[in-house]
Amino acid sequence: MKLSNLLKGFKAQDNTPEKGTRHSRKAQKKSPDRIKMEMKTLRQAIENALDADNPDRIDLIGIYENSVRDSHVHAQLEIARNKVTSSPFVLTRNGSEDEQATELLRREWFEKFLSIVLDSEMWGYTLVEAGDINDEGEFVDMITFPRRNVLPFKKAICFDSDAPGNNIPYSNEEGTLKPEDFFFIELGSAEKLGSLELIAREVIWKNFARSDWSQASEKYGMPYLSIKTDTTDKAELDRIESMAANFAANGYVITDHDDEIEIKQAQNTDFYKIYLENSQYCDEQISKCINGQTGSSDEKSFVGSAEVHERILNDFHAARLRRCTNVVNNKLIPFLVYHGYSLDGCKIKFTDLERKPAPDPKEPEPPAQPGQPQARGPVKKRRAVSQDLPW
Repeated sequence: MKLSNLLKGFKAQDNTPEKGTRHSRKAQKKSPDRIKMEMKTLRQAIENALDADNPDRIDLIGIYENSVRDSHVHAQLEIARNKVTSSPFVLTRNGSEDEQATELLRREWFEKFLSIVLDSEMWGYTLVEAGDINDEGEFVDMITFPRRNVLPFKKAICFDSDAPGNNIPYSNEEGTLKPEDFFFIELGSAEKLGSLELIAREVIWKNFARSDWSQASEKYGMPYLSIKTDTTDKAELDRIESMAANFAANGYVITDHDDEIEIKQAQNTDFYKIYLENSQYCDEQISKCINGQTGSSDEKSFVGSAEVHERILNDFHAARLRRCTNVVNNKLIPFLVYHGYSLDGCKIKFTDLERKPAPDPKEPEPPAQPGQPQARGPVKKRRAVSQDLPW
């Protein structure tokens, strides 16, 4: 069977966006907000996002956008994302593998969709928009609809985030257009703000630690020059000040006979540890929030500890694959069928979930009871010793 036989073509609905007119193209792009990364700002943003009467997520989105730019957050997200998108899968129909149907999902847009599924774990409610349809009737892209233009509680989108009152609703209720008619797929819950709510706290504290570290380094990290002089002449003092200011660049000074010069060295050279430990602690909490452990990003000295961390990461990975399985089976495949894909009755199966874990090492035999013969292992043969050896 050819792949084209599995595609019924674009299913046009009344009052739906036509090909090439996705709603994301109409959303007005705004300049990034210069929001302060402070704890009080985060607390206020969370309250605004969950306000029952007038919810507003603009500030929270700005904080989240700054948080994912953190290098450690980015690395941990890439670990989770790469493990999921590289996991092999097949589509089954009536219990049997369907290679032709599987081939329809072996596309770049499907990897993007899985990445967006993981992003919804971090960001909370997410609206996925399918891209254009090519000449073969297949989707060519999957994107995240601009979060600033989504009203999760109202189930609506707005083209201008500064005027959310002018919105377009979507829902599965009678008399309104379904999300599928707008090429939308809903992920997550409007009531949940995602794991970035916790991660943003650690990013803010780490930023403060790094800033304080830089300020402390300016004061105590570099030796400074001390000049003693008995002159009171303003011109002479200006000359000495200029000489001291240029000392680091020139490497030498010229003074009068009675002037004393001393280079002061900081007595406490390990002041940085308090800032370093704070930053490392924040990174550890970020790792735990995203992947449940720290061993996948930090060096571990003991093999046993590294193995424990690896098992935790594998557990998180398996849980994410199960969530992706539910999303694909319950949301993506029905969406594709609605738009012309002949995938009725198909289910996705990630083969990594079927791999059996490695058997645990055998437990040591219990000690023999008094009066019972002690169990002995296999007897090793002794190596014969040559009679020609001197001893």
